[in-house]
Amino acid sequence: MATVGNRAGDTKIILSLKATDESPSWIDYDLTVSAGKGHEEITFLSTHDIEGLSFENENVPEVPAILNSLNLLTESKISNYLFEPRDEKDFCLEVIHENQFFYGDFYRVSLFIRSATIHKNLHWRKDSMPGIQIEVSKEDLMSFTNELRKEYEELMSEFKQK
Repeated sequence: MATVGNRAGDTKIILSLKATDESPSWIDYDLTVSAGKGHEEITFLSTHDIEGLSFENENVPEVPAILNSLNLLTESKISNYLFEPRDEKDFCLEVIHENQFFYGDFYRVSLFIRSATIHKNLHWRKDSMPGIQIEVSKEDLMSFTNELRKEYEELMSEFKQK
């Protein structure tokens, strides 16, 4: 599970990878966005109830591509990154490196999920794609990248053992 939270510490995005039973050609995932702290935390966007959300992992492996691009961002070799899964384009992730005089150096992370389960108290329009935008530090983005890399490598190791 890879987690990145905003600078205020009250909103976070969680990406969890899961092995599929079929083959290492696909890697299932869950995306969750939650807000609050401790026992006050609520999940307001989730893909947990959606079947078949997968990253392609054979011809053009998507998780390594995400990891590589996030590394390039934190190394200041690129200034923005946009990702949508190849198969169904279930979500859109955009990360932009910002360096503003008053706010300093940070990354703006935008996530939009097409068929997410939306918390009942939120009133999104049915014709809009629910999403969130948070500002994260370089350290937090690097930590997210490292957590995702570790989870991916563990999954690949499990497949090799089968």
